[in-house]
Amino acid sequence: MIGIVLSGGKSTRMGTDKGLMVEDGLNWAQLAFSKLESVADKVYVSVSEAQAGKYAASFGENLIVDNASLSIGGPVLGLLSAHVLYPKEDVLVLACDMPRMEIAPLEHLLQQHKETPGKEAYLFVNDDGVQPLVAIYTSTLLERILQELNAGTLTNFSVKHIVDISKSCKVTVPTAWQKHFVNYNSHEDMHPNPRHL
Repeated sequence: MIGIVLSGGKSTRMGTDKGLMVEDGLNWAQLAFSKLESVADKVYVSVSEAQAGKYAASFGENLIVDNASLSIGGPVLGLLSAHVLYPKEDVLVLACDMPRMEIAPLEHLLQQHKETPGKEAYLFVNDDGVQPLVAIYTSTLLERILQELNAGTLTNFSVKHIVDISKSCKVTVPTAWQKHFVNYNSHEDMHPNPRHL
């Protein structure tokens, strides 16, 4: 099992690279990295080629740069780029824009992976639906997706579609953990305007 911090997004709505936003002296990618490091054998940070230079100082050999031969984008590109390099490894992913995530949910996913063998993906579900960016994707699933991509039969490249076509173990997010599953996509998400009463 390897851990992958997904930091390869364009951060269009935030207006700046989300993985490099700083909190408590660490950038968001480093925060996610440290959490995955507590539970995974080896951890890498997934970035685009354009981002690699900015991340090299912090992560060095722990970077996985998007594979240019894969003609897709988004989180699935990060997942498959990691799979090409480490084809036998299951992957525990955490998006960099979830700085409130804690180690306990990650440990819970790993426990589900251990106790419920035979599934292709392990992930959480809450009122917002499936949470595909805090999840485990098995090497079996990633190999199948890679083969479909290479054969031209994969027509939907969203990570939610990958979940839809997988045999998955879905875990309901406990109420106490809901606060850990917030994605920050814009400054408004981080500092919402107070409602006027």
